[in-house]
Amino acid sequence: MSPNLPKIGVLVCLLSLPAIHGISSGAVREPVPSSPVEVSDGIVKIRGDGISVNLLVRALDKELGVEVLGLEQRALETISVSLSGRSVEGVLKKLMRALGEANYVFEYAGNRLFRVTVFPAGVEGKTKPRLRPPPTFSAGPVAVPKPRVGAVRIRSVIEGSQAERLDLRPGDLILEYDGVRVRRAPDLVAAVRRKAGQGSVDMVIMREGTRMDLTLGSGFIGVRIESVRIPLEELPRELREWD
Repeated sequence: MSPNLPKIGVLVCLLSLPAIHGISSGAVREPVPSSPVEVSDGIVKIRGDGISVNLLVRALDKELGVEVLGLEQRALETISVSLSGRSVEGVLKKLMRALGEANYVFEYAGNRLFRVTVFPAGVEGKTKPRLRPPPTFSAGPVAVPKPRVGAVRIRSVIEGSQAERLDLRPGDLILEYDGVRVRRAPDLVAAVRRKAGQGSVDMVIMREGTRMDLTLGSGFIGVRIESVRIPLEELPRELREWD
C-alpha cells in the first residue's frame, strides 16, 4: 500500500466537511443591512449611506405606513442621509429637501399621514401624476344648523401654472398658507404677495373632507378663488381649533 493514501483520505475529508462557525467553502456573505427607517423612543430616524431610493421608499411604507408616490423614475438613485425628529411629517419634509424635491402633497386619513405624492417640476410634454382619490368618510345626519367658518375655494385652475402641476382642482378649499389661517380670498392674495420670491411655502387644503398638506413655490399659485362659508364640522377635527 502506498504511503500517500492516508494523505489523500485526509484531504477528501477536509473538502467534504460542512461549514462551521461561520466558515463556508463559498464566498463570504455580507450581513443583511438593517432598515434605514426606524422609530425609537418616539424619535423617527432615517439613516443610510448610499442607499437606493427604491429601498428607502419600501422602508417608509413598511416601518411608518406611509406610501410614497412619484419617485419611480429615481428608484435606482442612491442617497446618504441622517435625519431624525419627533414627527413623521417633519422628518419626511427634511427627506424631500435632501432629495431636492420641492413639489409634493401630504395626504391624511383623520390625523394619520398615509401618503406622500411627489410631483416633477413643470416640463412640457411630460404627463403629471394624478392624486389617487382620498379615503371617503360618511358624515352623519345634521339635526340642527351648525356654526359656519370662512374658507377660500378654488373656482378654476390656470393652465401651465404650479397649481396645475400640483393637481389642485376646482372645489378644493384652501385653509392655510405659510402657517397663516386664510378665511377670505383677500387674505390669501395678501399672504401670497408677502411671501413672493422667498422660496417654498406650505399650504393646507381640504378635498372632500380630507386634509392635504402641500409644499409649493412662493408667489403666483395659478388659481381663481372665491370666499365661502362652510360648516365648522366639515373641517378635519384637528383643524377645528383654528376657528
